[in-house]
Amino acid sequence: MIDRRYTILWTACMSAFVLVVYLGHTLQENPTNHSFGRVKKLADSTGGSSRESSTGPLPFCEAVQSLVLYRTEMTSMLCQHKRSISVKNSSEKLSIVFIHIPKTGGESLEAALSLTKSHAPAFRRKPRLNAKGSLSITIIRNPFSRMYSWFRFCLHGWRGRLPGPARSCLKAHQFLNEQYHITNSSTAVAFEKWLECIFATRGDEYLIAKTAVNYLADVEYPSLLIDYYIRFEHYEDDFSRLSHAIGLDSTNLTHENSSEERKKISMSGENVNNLLEFLRERNLPLPGEEESLLLNTTGTNTLMYKHELWELLQVDYRQVYTAKSIHLVSIWFAQDLQIFNYTFEG
Repeated sequence: MIDRRYTILWTACMSAFVLVVYLGHTLQENPTNHSFGRVKKLADSTGGSSRESSTGPLPFCEAVQSLVLYRTEMTSMLCQHKRSISVKNSSEKLSIVFIHIPKTGGESLEAALSLTKSHAPAFRRKPRLNAKGSLSITIIRNPFSRMYSWFRFCLHGWRGRLPGPARSCLKAHQFLNEQYHITNSSTAVAFEKWLECIFATRGDEYLIAKTAVNYLADVEYPSLLIDYYIRFEHYEDDFSRLSHAIGLDSTNLTHENSSEERKKISMSGENVNNLLEFLRERNLPLPGEEESLLLNTTGTNTLMYKHELWELLQVDYRQVYTAKSIHLVSIWFAQDLQIFNYTFEG
């Protein structure tokens, strides 16, 4: 009965994914949908061919000319080299609105600027964005790198606990244990299967799959509702420029929410039971058995993976992608890749 249930779930995931891909191609050919049409206009207005004149993603002030941002005068002030016209010398009180896209290093910025955490998209915060003296900022990251970071985050946990959306993150544990040999290829297969289900489901999983454009774009005009963005790949340089402009010490930046040192993860009893049930029904090694990725967790809701797995998960994201995984992310994040000049390589 349980085997049948998981078979139905997997079939549903794959069927939904096929539908998503079909609709994606249909919308690209005939962008009549309001939201897609708006994003397409945004991509057109930002000159998506900028990749031809660049060898890769550039720091903000070198790349900003090709983007339609919220307040160009604020952007110009941030990118001036002359200290006398920096934002910090403005007579207006500066109010920073940070649009926090998950898995971009946002908690480090929130800690440095003493900001309250929020993942609300920009268009829902327009009253604050329109307030006098506001400065809207964000951090962007290569979608290929960000999706692998999500996968690792689900496995490592958030502050020792299974992150939300829990259902999506539990799937990462299930697929990884299903490919229980500790090799790059099995990790890649688990990651590929996880991506398939994430992109096929538009429920809680959408938090993971939500694009940067969805977080940043206006719902009425083809523009990004930000004055300045930090590129994850140039974090220190872009943050240093921002700090200089608003009069902060750039050494305040520390690495928050790092998952590299996580060794164990706590789950609810229900999620632990679901994972153990998943393993039993597929005759996979149980925690504590020699071939299992998991150490013995008898009598506790805390899972602990073998150290070798944590070392394996620290590899560069490009080593974990299969051709199919690259295709999945390329389709889903096509607008992000075009607008922010990202490729699989960087």
